[in-house]
Amino acid sequence: MFDNFLLITIVIIVMWVAALVFYLVTSRGQGDLQDSIEKLSDMLDKSDHRDS
Repeated sequence: MFDNFLLITIVIIVMWVAALVFYLVTSRGQGDLQDSIEKLSDMLDKSDHRDS
């Protein structure tokens, strides 16, 4: 009985660690994406001012 309990505990821990890693990777990517969007927006604003 305790063998199954140990296995289930290990699987749950691995799943939580995987979820944490996934969150950290995607949140870092979101910050990079936000920076890229802001740079693109600035470039478009400068382009609009030149055309006017």
